[in-house]
Amino acid sequence: PALEMEQLNELELLMEESFGEEAARSAEIFQKKMKVSFPKTVLSRGVDNRYLVLAVKTVQNEEGSHEKHLIITTSPSLEHKELCILRNDWCCVPVEPGDIIHLEGDCASDTWIIDRDLGYLILYPDMLISGTSVANSIRCMRRAVLSETFRSSDLATRQMLIGTVLHEVFQKAISDSFAPEKLQELAFQTVQEIRHLKEMYRLNLTQDEIKQEVEEYLPSFSKWAGDFMRKDTSADFPQMQLSLPSDDSKNNSTCNIEVIKSTDIEESIWSPRFGLKGKIDVTVGVKIHRGCEMKYKIMPLELKTGKESNSIEHRSQVVLYTLLSQERRPDPEAGLLLYLKTGQMYPVPAKHLDKRGC
Repeated sequence: PALEMEQLNELELLMEESFGEEAARSAEIFQKKMKVSFPKTVLSRGVDNRYLVLAVKTVQNEEGSHEKHLIITTSPSLEHKELCILRNDWCCVPVEPGDIIHLEGDCASDTWIIDRDLGYLILYPDMLISGTSVANSIRCMRRAVLSETFRSSDLATRQMLIGTVLHEVFQKAISDSFAPEKLQELAFQTVQEIRHLKEMYRLNLTQDEIKQEVEEYLPSFSKWAGDFMRKDTSADFPQMQLSLPSDDSKNNSTCNIEVIKSTDIEESIWSPRFGLKGKIDVTVGVKIHRGCEMKYKIMPLELKTGKESNSIEHRSQVVLYTLLSQERRPDPEAGLLLYLKTGQMYPVPAKHLDKRGC
């Protein structure tokens, strides 16, 4: 109770300091900015909340660390106000008065606390950004912005065409069969499709050239299916290292992963909750065997046709797809990253720290 009273007093004090004599006209200023920048945004509380930021102030807490305190509201008339405290790395979020935010976490006594362990703040949640763009921005923000800005003018290259064909062959096979003769048949059918023939003509390529390069990947497709699908016992599946957030911390991270089935292909998801959008290459049902225990999860499976790097960009993309998945089903807690050239698959955990880092 004493802490709650202290937070409420701090909230009132911060509001007074932030607005002062201009409190009467601030509502008009913020409402005007909101109408210009986010004309269709409806302020609301709850799971799909939308808050308007009224004031931002950086303060020093008792431990000597800096915090960013936000005065926020869901009231168009600014009658009811709440406090959001950003700690640790969240202090770096470039939030300003007039911005619209979405908050994930717990709210007690009209106070949100977002730190390294709990909660998320999503800035401009109604501006949906693709998971690929966010992942590409980790090393170079400028590259991601330029790619997003000029993507409409991009023309397919040879590697992009081969990548598209390989994705389609794998996606067809996972719902059918990875037998070598079946893969050959699926590859031939896919290369023959009109839209691919048009791209080959534009790139001055022949069907035989494309088919020959695609066929180099097919043994890896069969190898992957042989490793991760349809074994006699759980011990026959490859051992991998994967710890889920819901696992007991004392549990061994070693497990066997079994891919049961494909539940969707190119699943398109828009998530206003997290400000993300994207298409998941393959959505798969997975059994995670650990000793005598078994967990069933529906996870995103991301396919990569380039060099096997297990890079932070690739892993981040998988983590973001776990967030997208939460729009339609329980948190998968992890995703899978598969390099089609080698058939090597990596489990990618999606803990709070991993999601925050994206």
